[in-house]
Amino acid sequence: MGLTPTLVAPEPNTWRELLQVTEGRPERRIAVQEYGRSNPEFLDALRARGAEVTPVRVYLYGLPEDTGPLREAARRLAAGDFDAALFTTAVQIVHLLRVAEEQGIGPDTLAGLRKTWIASIGPSTTEALQEFGLNPHFEPSHPKMGILVKEAAESCGPRQ
Repeated sequence: MGLTPTLVAPEPNTWRELLQVTEGRPERRIAVQEYGRSNPEFLDALRARGAEVTPVRVYLYGLPEDTGPLREAARRLAAGDFDAALFTTAVQIVHLLRVAEEQGIGPDTLAGLRKTWIASIGPSTTEALQEFGLNPHFEPSHPKMGILVKEAAESCGPRQ
């Protein structure tokens, strides 16, 4: 598109790095492209600097039309059937626990997850998991799907 960024946030490219690289910038009208769910801490931090912030939600992850596989995953997690679970976006844990609650197995699904080796694609997803008391065992060296799968497979090892 012929655009050159003025600033580039270092990895892991979270809102915290964005705050660091924009520290001292004069811009006060800021549009924030949201990535599936809003980040009130980031928006509030920008507002605290005196910015007028406009969140722009360009996509929203909704539940799939067929929630059968997700419901089955919740049941199987509750039953302790999985050795590992990989999360690639923050909203996945919200959706998983939503369908688990609808089935009356929310606490059992969380308990099953606590016994499961959990991989998170990156810091934003890890924070979402931690909101539910889940501490991932692993984050990949870069927040990319292929790297997550490869490094998770190398790291998780056999279940004890």
